[in-house]
Amino acid sequence: MNMRLIANVLGLTVLGAGLVFGDTIGNPVIERVDHDTCVGCSFALATPFAPASGTLSTWSFFADTTGRSITPILYTLTGGQFDIVGIGTTRTVTTLGVNTDPFGLVTGTDAVTGSNFYFGYRDGGAIFGTGNEGTVSLSYTSTGTLMYYFGNGSPDGPENVGISVGQTMLGGGLLQRNYSISATTVPEPMTASVAVFGLLALGFLGRRFSRR
Repeated sequence: MNMRLIANVLGLTVLGAGLVFGDTIGNPVIERVDHDTCVGCSFALATPFAPASGTLSTWSFFADTTGRSITPILYTLTGGQFDIVGIGTTRTVTTLGVNTDPFGLVTGTDAVTGSNFYFGYRDGGAIFGTGNEGTVSLSYTSTGTLMYYFGNGSPDGPENVGISVGQTMLGGGLLQRNYSISATTVPEPMTASVAVFGLLALGFLGRRFSRR
């Protein structure tokens, strides 16, 4: 029996099981034709992150207007409902064109630990009364990564609701639009290190067996 081959196969199995790869979701961050006029609405990209793909690290968008705020959000989708699990740092847009920022976790989690994690944002700040119109450039199409939007079911308008961890998003639906926004996860360094260590250790054992 070829013990070196067995050790190498086992090492690759450990690597494949333990190494978490990052992921990027969304659309090309380019100038498009319009932006939202909904005040304080929240949104979620219709494509989830790859399962257990690490930590939500950065996000990018194309701004076609300045002076407004935008807050990044991490959701889970369970039983047809989007729930907020993480809220990042609110940014006031000062630069037209491509903006790239860290997620900057404020509350909740930034860890993508399953197959049902989605990225999105709110036009405005996270708290009551801080909603504003949109700044992310969009186009009207049924292709690419589409977007869900939520009004949160408030008769007074979504700007008077705010967002919080654990909140279930209400109202709205799937928009036939592409938004110039994307988000990226990165693998946990410790997870990758442990997997590589296991591969090297098993390879070493394989070499020892092959010499006998």
